[in-house]
Amino acid sequence: MKVGIIGISTATLDLCTRAAEAGFEVSVNDPRGHALFSQVISSINGNVKLSVIEQTADADILIVSLPWENLQKTLQPLNKIDNKIILHTNNYLFSSESSAIEPAKKTAAQIISGLFPQAHIVKLFSTFNFNVAIESRLSKNARILFSGGNIEVKKNVRFFLDKLGFSSTELVEYKSI
Repeated sequence: MKVGIIGISTATLDLCTRAAEAGFEVSVNDPRGHALFSQVISSINGNVKLSVIEQTADADILIVSLPWENLQKTLQPLNKIDNKIILHTNNYLFSSESSAIEPAKKTAAQIISGLFPQAHIVKLFSTFNFNVAIESRLSKNARILFSGGNIEVKKNVRFFLDKLGFSSTELVEYKSI
């Protein structure tokens, strides 16, 4: 199974490391440029590589962690996303597009599902601290929460997260739009 990660953050670095060490083929893209992360990615044990965004999006499971204001601009050019599982770690509640902090007009899940209406959007919730993330890779059963609407997709996500060594907990169902 191929795992694609768009956007590097503490959360996605932990997910990337766990997926590679669990034997998944992992492709990573960060719109800010690969030079910033090539050393970190090359230090991960397993089948992980930096790729162009189109190759990264060609994965079976796509993990997205992008600044709220860059979601649409970064993801809109992609295609072949229908019926894929998209895990997103975005927690942005406010838009930084205005000078004053104001609530965002749409959530990340709404933006992503608007771009890819046939994809299966699942939200990952966790507190990822870089030092804890490094330690958690070594320990099994680090806790992660998730929420989505499709029962079969949630079973697949739970299986995936369990393979990564997480103790996954499903939150209540949510509707992304």
